[in-house]
Amino acid sequence: MRLDPEEIPARHRIMAEFCPVGILEAELPGGRVLYSNPAFRRMLGLAPEERLGLKLVEFFEEPQAEELNRKILPATFEGKIQTAAGDIVTTLTDCRSLSEADGSRRVVFYFQDLTKIKQMERELWQSQKMEAIGTLAAGIAHDFNNLLTVIMGSVSLMRASLGADHCLQELVAKMEQAAKSGAEITRKLIGYAGQGKYHITRVDLNQLVGECCELIGRSRSNILIVQELAPDLWPIAADKGQIELVLANLFVNAVEAMPAGGRLSIRTRNCPEPEPTRRTGRDAATGGIALEVSDSGVGMDAATLKHIFDPFFTTKAMGRGVGLGLAAVYGIVNNHGGAIEAASAKGSGTTFTLFFPAARPGSSDRRGYEPRR
Repeated sequence: MRLDPEEIPARHRIMAEFCPVGILEAELPGGRVLYSNPAFRRMLGLAPEERLGLKLVEFFEEPQAEELNRKILPATFEGKIQTAAGDIVTTLTDCRSLSEADGSRRVVFYFQDLTKIKQMERELWQSQKMEAIGTLAAGIAHDFNNLLTVIMGSVSLMRASLGADHCLQELVAKMEQAAKSGAEITRKLIGYAGQGKYHITRVDLNQLVGECCELIGRSRSNILIVQELAPDLWPIAADKGQIELVLANLFVNAVEAMPAGGRLSIRTRNCPEPEPTRRTGRDAATGGIALEVSDSGVGMDAATLKHIFDPFFTTKAMGRGVGLGLAAVYGIVNNHGGAIEAASAKGSGTTFTLFFPAARPGSSDRRGYEPRR
């Protein structure tokens, strides 16, 4: 028999109503809902006046609800409940069974929303993974650079010692080109790992975007480029050459995702306050700017999206790329104190959103700059 809420002491009702943990009471068997507190209703995304469902199966996944109907022992488990919008919320659920004198049974659930905790765990794991990869990349880059220095020096000596018409000059030229390509790889790896020095100045991002768009427009006539640039965009404190590399990589990736043509949209805006986003890298400080690069290309599935910033991860055919473009973008943005996020779906294009701190007012920002690690 259910205890009438009016018979519950007022202080206990207040404790349940104002408790930040979701509370749900149901009857067993059958799972008929008897009571829910406001915190649980908020967890489901329900307004105070909306009607609550009548069965446990309406909140839990069906196998889990059926198991709860049969299992009446106290239990603590990680469960999943479905919101009114159809989203799944992971909760730490504590279940307590009560028996009435008439033989009926009730069960009381206490729900702690784990969504933020799970997100923090993912962000911490991602941060640790990227830091470990960065350390590895830096070591590989420096060792590889030392080897390339010896190779390029030897190639230079060979070129000088051979006559201009020597039959091996063509082979020497190919060796030199391969060594230069290797040096470019190490440059991207070092940029990703945050090694070396940046020369920071006040950079007008709108101007750089316009210049890069002009280059892309001349080379790909089947790409419609749309620029929505904030006219009052704040300058950023950045290494101009590194930011140009970021734009070039993002624009080239977008173009390659639209082999039959499409739409490339670039937007800039000021961000006076931090924005609630899932960002990869450090959070951009208050008073920053945002850059969005969107394409209407083939898009990526969730599995691919998880790895796009990993060095040497590529979906291109062998010989068409080494998977360092977006890794370098990640490293450069992160080392400028910014952040980057990506959103994509198969067949729906891709959007990269970059955040940079604005340049300090009244400062020339012309100095040698050791990037953040």
